[in-house]
Amino acid sequence: MRLDAWANPPANAAMVAFGNMNVTGQDMNVYGWLFDVKNTTSPQVLGKQYREEPTTDNARLIAHKFADEIIFRLGGGIPGIAETKIYFVRAAGPGRKEIWQMDYDGVGQKPVTQTSGIALSPRVAPDNARLAFVQVGTSGTQIMMYSFDLGRLVSFPRFSGTTISPAWSSDGTKLAFSSSRTGDPEIYVSDGNGTDPRRITEAKGPDVSPTWNPKTNAQIAFVSGRTGLPQIYTMEADGTNVQRMTDTGYAVSPSWSPNGQFLAFSWRAHA
Repeated sequence: MRLDAWANPPANAAMVAFGNMNVTGQDMNVYGWLFDVKNTTSPQVLGKQYREEPTTDNARLIAHKFADEIIFRLGGGIPGIAETKIYFVRAAGPGRKEIWQMDYDGVGQKPVTQTSGIALSPRVAPDNARLAFVQVGTSGTQIMMYSFDLGRLVSFPRFSGTTISPAWSSDGTKLAFSSSRTGDPEIYVSDGNGTDPRRITEAKGPDVSPTWNPKTNAQIAFVSGRTGLPQIYTMEADGTNVQRMTDTGYAVSPSWSPNGQFLAFSWRAHA
């Protein structure tokens, strides 16, 4: 391969990735390389070999793995998204919604839950072993738990009132959620399986939508209507040091940046 042809006009490329594939017996062998075409001394950045059963799904999986290898190498250790899944809510008939999953590029869509009710707010555990979600049914609105390892729902405590907004800590050991078990929606933190729930907010007005600082797991951002319109607040994971982050308009859906230094949220002015 002539790397100089890629480095110069008209291509003027900085990096070139290419590979080849062959099938021998029951094995599909795929080789992938990444070259820095501007580096004439040591141009090869990455060289990988993959071996899987020769299926279309495995060919896609290998392509995704190699894409993530490239992102990881060029991004200084930042994980890629090509092997990840997207979980979403899809209508399943009159009065029914279920949780579905698909690859990051939209391929491989398939249902996860079969609740015969309304399933909302899918939240996947960091180890990808469990899915917490909210089910709205005749018996109320509660958090449910699905095990990918077992392929079925597993037990999760039922609380009185309405329980919504599940959120995993980044180490997967804790779950934050909102529950009205005491009458007013408050933020609780439990173990990952729902045991040992502890209320960490106590204010007049609904507290919902908790989300953990993924860098430290020491802070939780949440939405509260304690002063009227919903606003974004932060607090320590034990409920102390509550700080109001927004003070105008209608602020909801907080989300931390991966480094835990910034919060994105949805906002609109209030006339």
